Amino acid sequence: MKVGNSVMRQGASTVRFGVSQTGRVQVTIYDVTGRRIRALADRVFQAGEHTLVWDGSDDQGTKVARGVYFVKSSNEPDARRVVVLNP
Repeated sequence: MKVGNSVMRQGASTVRFGVSQTGRVQVTIYDVTGRRIRALADRVFQAGEHTLVWDGSDDQGTKVARGVYFVKSSNEPDARRVVVLNP
């Protein structure tokens, strides 16, 4: 999994990930305390490369505070970091 624009000064971040075989994948954003902030995806993806976009908002559509957040995918063991600096 790769995160484009991992330091969000403005705009959004892209999350790119690969799926080796068709199956359900969950991609979730967490804050530094481990609290779930946003579910980017929870669906079946076809095998191949996929891209999701996180606009810096939580599940309710509210912009998150400045800080460090983590993107975790159910099909990969490691999380990736995103630093939000948006005003």
